[in-house]
Amino acid sequence: MKNRAVLILIVTLVIITIILIALALFPSRNKESVNPNTPLPTPTTIEIVIPTPSDLNKEAISTVTYSTQAAKLNQKAFLLANLILLLPYQGNLFSLTYDFETDSFSLTLNSQSAIEAKEEFERFLNQNGIQNSLWLENIITSYK
Repeated sequence: MKNRAVLILIVTLVIITIILIALALFPSRNKESVNPNTPLPTPTTIEIVIPTPSDLNKEAISTVTYSTQAAKLNQKAFLLANLILLLPYQGNLFSLTYDFETDSFSLTLNSQSAIEAKEEFERFLNQNGIQNSLWLENIITSYK
């Protein structure tokens, strides 16, 4: 039994020795061969210029202006959006709703006093910053 263990130990040592000799004689093909005389790359610094507000062209900034027409359109869109938030609205002689699916307003006026209903509707619009009922482009008017 002792001889058998010694024999297994000797065979194992011979196999390990053969493997080590093979690795030393035949280097791996997957590794790049490194020449110890080849210098390694050295880190370098790269200057990155980040502009500051003082670097900006002040003339170009001062020439950026909005046209009065664009400003009026923005104001009109803002006021219409605020009006839509108030809807549905029921006045004494009219009612106003907004349908998001069709992007349209529905105005219902009292048919017995249509002129007064129209005036009340115009006052409601003016109170909410809408200068003209024509701002409501998709409006369906009915009488009740």
